[in-house]
This record gives sequence, C-alpha cells and structure tokens, in this order.
Amino acid sequence: MNPWKAPGPDGFLAGFFQKSWKTVKEVWKNPSLIAGVNQADICLIPKIQQPEHINQFRPISLCNTIYKVVSKVIVERLKDCIPLIISPYQTGFVPGRNIHENIIVAQEMIHSMTKMKGSMGYIAIKVDLSKAYDMLNWDFIWRILLELRQPENIINIIMHSVTSVETNVKWNGARTEHFRPQRRIRQGDPISPYLFVMCIDKLSHLVSQAVDKGDWKALRAGRGGPVVSHLMFAGEAT
Repeated sequence: MNPWKAPGPDGFLAGFFQKSWKTVKEVWKNPSLIAGVNQADICLIPKIQQPEHINQFRPISLCNTIYKVVSKVIVERLKDCIPLIISPYQTGFVPGRNIHENIIVAQEMIHSMTKMKGSMGYIAIKVDLSKAYDMLNWDFIWRILLELRQPENIINIIMHSVTSVETNVKWNGARTEHFRPQRRIRQGDPISPYLFVMCIDKLSHLVSQAVDKGDWKALRAGRGGPVVSHLMFAGEAT
C-alpha cells in the first residue's frame, strides 16, 4: 500500500501502520480486535447521469486504513490457493486467469450454436446477479470456507472482518448514524471479490454435478474445443 495515500475515516495513513507493524500483527492473535477498527463510510456513486432512484447508485465502502491492511494480508494468503479451489469456469478475480478468456469462449459458443443443424435447438442464458454483494449471507460464507478446508485462524479472521462492521452513509459531506448490517460484503473491501468468487463457485459445482448426472447437456466449443456447460465472469454467469 502507498504509505501516503488518502486515509480512511480514522484519519491514519498506511505509513503509520507500516511503522507500527508489531501492533498490527496482534490481530492475528486476537481476531476480535478487528471490531475496534472496522468502521466504514458508504459513499453513493451514481451509475448514470441524473439518478432519480436509490438503485441507480453504487454503494462504495470507504474502510479504515488499518482494516484494509488486515484485509489485504488475508487476500495475499488466499491468492495461492484460489486457483486450486475455484473451478476453471470462473475467470474473474482468480490469479493466473484472465476474464477475457471466458468472453472469447462465450463468443465461440454462440457462433457454434448458430451454425448447428438439426431439429434440436440450443439456448444460452445470461444471468446478471442483482445486488450480488448485498445479498450474500454470512452463514453461507462461513460454510463455504469450512467446505474449502481453509485454516481455522483464517476463517476466524475473515468472519470477524465480515460480521463486525459498523457503517454509515455519507451524503453531501454529512454522515448518518452508524448501523450494523446483518448480511452482505462490502464493495471497497479488498477481500470481498475473493469471498464472492468462492461462494458463487458453489453454483458452478452444482451445474457440473447436473452435467455428470445427464440433467444438463454441455456443448463443445468448435472442433477439438473444450466441452462447456457454463461460464462465469465474477458476478455474472452464462
């Protein structure tokens, strides 16, 4: 992290914590300490010009610098195992993979479908998850981490990070009172994309099981190409 980048709501720069690293490491011994620094301002960024409804804003969480330090350490520890535990159909936020790979495969699949002959037709369904981060259940995150056999200390730190948050909405420079959400992960939190990818990968496994049982038919992407049943782009699926 850039030591002199803009601070979070607590006003401390990253350089302060880099010079106090022994204190930062205490979080790994006692994850409950995260609650003391886990405050965030939600800023509403308009998705369109002249928005009129609340769903036309994107909520971005501005986290405290010390929290982002802890979150980024968790991310670095997860990066080595993410490519091993996430199915090959997901290319978003997986180190060593490029989201453009699935875009190219999807284009090839559509091209192949338009060229197919016979009485049987094929369809492709594009699913865009609305409010994907906001709808994610904390208990489901915990169960997924257990299922993926993540180390107990990592699970404890992640769950303290996700569930201990206090947040408020910042609008025109003024803050609302703090409140505690009962679900969701935050846009703006470094760990959120990786947690979401791990959770949405459960859907990928269910589709693959349906293919193995013969309930879902996969298609081949061109001559000699891979057999594809579905593709994922972080928060979207085809």
